[in-house]
Amino acid sequence: MSGKLAEDFAAFKIAEEGQVARLQDLSYQIKDLVGKYDDAVRDLEIERVARRFTQQDADESRVKLEELQQSMERSSFVLVLIDADADSYIFKDEYYADGEGGRKAALDLSDEVRSFLQASRPELPECPIVIKAYANEAGLSHFLASSGVINAPRDLVEFAKDFTQASEYTDFLLVGSGKDRADKKISEAGCFKQFVGNPTCRHIIFGACHDNSYVRLLEDYAHDDSMVDRVTLLHGLSVGREFRDLPFKSFQIENVFKSIPVQNLAPTPELSASVSSSSSWASTVGSKADASSRKTKAERSVRLNSAGCRIDDHLRKPKQQALDSWQHKVVLAKEGKRPRQRSIQKQDPPVASPGDVPNAIGSLALEHLQLEEPCGPTLRCHFHDGKTVDKKWTCCGAHVSGPPCKHEKNHQPEQSTLKEMSSRWQYSVTPVTTRRDARKAVVIDCEMGTAASGDCELIRLTIIDYFSSQVLIDNLVWPDVLMSHLNTKYSGVTWKSMREARNAKRCIFGRKNARALIWKFVGPETIIIGHGANSDLTSLRWIHPRIIDTLVVEGNNHDGNTQGLSLKKLAELRLQRVIQKGKEHDSLEDAIATRDLLHWNVMRMVVGNTEA
Repeated sequence: MSGKLAEDFAAFKIAEEGQVARLQDLSYQIKDLVGKYDDAVRDLEIERVARRFTQQDADESRVKLEELQQSMERSSFVLVLIDADADSYIFKDEYYADGEGGRKAALDLSDEVRSFLQASRPELPECPIVIKAYANEAGLSHFLASSGVINAPRDLVEFAKDFTQASEYTDFLLVGSGKDRADKKISEAGCFKQFVGNPTCRHIIFGACHDNSYVRLLEDYAHDDSMVDRVTLLHGLSVGREFRDLPFKSFQIENVFKSIPVQNLAPTPELSASVSSSSSWASTVGSKADASSRKTKAERSVRLNSAGCRIDDHLRKPKQQALDSWQHKVVLAKEGKRPRQRSIQKQDPPVASPGDVPNAIGSLALEHLQLEEPCGPTLRCHFHDGKTVDKKWTCCGAHVSGPPCKHEKNHQPEQSTLKEMSSRWQYSVTPVTTRRDARKAVVIDCEMGTAASGDCELIRLTIIDYFSSQVLIDNLVWPDVLMSHLNTKYSGVTWKSMREARNAKRCIFGRKNARALIWKFVGPETIIIGHGANSDLTSLRWIHPRIIDTLVVEGNNHDGNTQGLSLKKLAELRLQRVIQKGKEHDSLEDAIATRDLLHWNVMRMVVGNTEA
């Protein structure tokens, strides 16, 4: 019996040992799984933290990318490169003959480029157009002078100045002598290679297709479709043969550049000495003009004096009566050899004496005596701050024909064609509207600058609701014409504030868009209220049927006399309010004052104390 128990115990022991071994093995497996689980949990936590940081970095990168894209869009521009040394890119004669030809050439070229972009690249017309024209000053100036395009070499410098000053985006750069000077500015380490890969330069218009040497430059980009799409060739009257094989698109501008080669006349002896040191331009001309254009035409040569002024060869001999008349003016009347502009005293307007106006007889003698004297350019006066009252400027007291009080040297009356006048003075009538938010009455006030044409140009617009005083519009207006100045002294508007508003997309572009914005709140039945509202509506070129002018209302209180009834004076008198502190205006402040001034008169009219 005991033996059987021992055997059973031994068997049980063996079984238990096996069970223990299996439990130990299971324990080891569990420990291993727990360790792996802990590792997985730690890895998951690390991944979660890393993902959080990655997401944060991604969000920051996305914000930076959006800021960069917005910055790039604000800084985007279209670049126009012109090799102005070439016959193909010489501007038409009328630009050199005009006193402001450089300015007109720059604006017309910019308009032509914008028209091309509107037709072929509709996503680009809003980008500024940067124009850079390069030319050899010595060579090109003498070439144009000898060809009769300009009167003297120094005229090219004036043309370049006007071109450069036409806009902040236009430059006519006169480089050193030598044909390759302009080439290097455009190619190699110049503008083209600098901007062709620049993302802010959205497109390049390449105006140097006369010289096959530029083909080597463009070939480096001909196999890159993105670069081919970024460059357009501007063809002139002659195009290098190898340019025809390039894959770039092309177009022509026939309204700005000459369509026929410049006929180069033989240089005069006076010019030969100065040109001899610049043989590189002679070789350039030789490569551009045919042999017939270089034949000597002595009978058409232009003689210049030491000052670079043209000398006419033949003037008819004046009559003795003309000489006696001139001698009387010079000796007896003690007038100078040249008519001079007399200084104007503030209190006394000038009285023209008979000697001040050269008669037809004396003018011929004057031509003879002044033949060798250089005549400076006559500049249009843009810089009188005041208005003319009783033939005097209110800013300085000078007579209307007297010298300006700021920058310019002489007065010159504006001369415009009928087409130019009609384009600048197109008026629009308030259209019929079905908008529910059209107001019953609004108050308007505008600030104006002076355009290059001399016209008053809208630069700030403010509209408020008459009944609620809600500000409907208060924005700067970016002019769509060339400006002379912003009249900052009185308007308070600066070019810096203009550019900031444009970059932030807070300004209105042009008076046409300004009118369209006004018509969102104004219909034909809306009453427009302003102080001197004719000036505001004139700057907008706007005709409206219902107007209340507080200047007229106050004039009725003064027997119809509106003189001296400025808004500043009336605000202080009627409203006990000081506005326009200093001299600068604030159109919003003025609009509110105009609204309150009319309300003051309305309340007085209710009780019968005004004739308004």
